[in-house]
Amino acid sequence: MKCAAYIRTASKNHVDDNLRKQTEMIKAFILKNNWELECIYADVDSGVNKNNNLSLMIEDAHQGKFDIIIATEPSRLFRNNELSSEIRNLCKMNKTHIVTVDNRINTIQNDD
Repeated sequence: MKCAAYIRTASKNHVDDNLRKQTEMIKAFILKNNWELECIYADVDSGVNKNNNLSLMIEDAHQGKFDIIIATEPSRLFRNNELSSEIRNLCKMNKTHIVTVDNRINTIQNDD
């Protein structure tokens, strides 16, 4: 399955290190599942309206560019109510799955 990774940090300190750690965790998770990493979307900043690449990822999901959205934990994806709603709708309507490395979200396991 083709995957999109979403990484985000609000910290201005150690940005590269924070994003690198998330990327490594996601890549290892994808490798373990024999999936394919299609692209990585990254946002750096805090605040609910600063998720430009999250919005771009949602647009790309609507276009069917990947099957799964992967993040290290739910809080990376669900910080903005409007975008959170769009992600949930993607999962319901387009069969784009959402999986977190910490396994708190895994819509593949819940797929009927």
